[in-house]
Amino acid sequence: MAILMNQRVLTVIMIGLVMICILACDSNASNLLNGSFESPAIPINSYQFGTPSSWSWSSSTGIIFNGTVFNPVEGSNWPSPMDGEQYIDIGNVSTFSLSQTFAITSKGPYQLTWYDNAHSSGLTSPYSVSIINGSQQIVATMSFDAAHGGVWQNRVLLVTLDPGTYTVVYMATGDFQGFDTLIDHVTFVYICGDANGDGKINVGDAVFLINYVFKNGPEPNPKCAGNTNGDASVNVGDAVYLINYVFKGGPAPITNCCQ
Repeated sequence: MAILMNQRVLTVIMIGLVMICILACDSNASNLLNGSFESPAIPINSYQFGTPSSWSWSSSTGIIFNGTVFNPVEGSNWPSPMDGEQYIDIGNVSTFSLSQTFAITSKGPYQLTWYDNAHSSGLTSPYSVSIINGSQQIVATMSFDAAHGGVWQNRVLLVTLDPGTYTVVYMATGDFQGFDTLIDHVTFVYICGDANGDGKINVGDAVFLINYVFKNGPEPNPKCAGNTNGDASVNVGDAVYLINYVFKGGPAPITNCCQ
């Protein structure tokens, strides 16, 4: 009875400590390669048809932009890169489709992020983003419009995946006379914190970590999923971090702890 009481007291104390602590961390590694389209490099302030390294076109080949490029038709410049020196133009109709295949080894929540844009004169520039599994089934897809005054806009697609091989596909879905969609700074990262493996990040993961650290409970699977604050270990600080995120609007768990 005394041992049981001590365990209960310990749990209450630790949850109390978790609720009042605040920590912070960040990470930005990506499963995708050449997400800012810096390779191959083309001459500065120019554009040319080409294939960025690690990416593939479906049929028609899109354009790589470097720096600031003047558009004589509109009498003004195309947008400058959002990140680095270069970005990609995926065209305006569905014959333009840019993709990259990658593999993941950990089940859990993932986040695909990128920036889109179009020429400042463009009224619409629709396109879609899809994630396809190894059986060629679409597991996630969303549609967007890249026309918003020539300003880069951040986009996010969240998906829970099993280990395996996947392909991310950016496809133009507009009109042949419409404005091309521009893409830059693509990343795909594992969202850490899903300690109990249910595909969600919530207070249940913090409780799971407390049981693991203090009561010899089951280990997170994979263990690295429990590392939410980026300190290279799984301990009560990770539960503290999760509680701060869930209940206090604190910073999100780090990304790619399992890579």
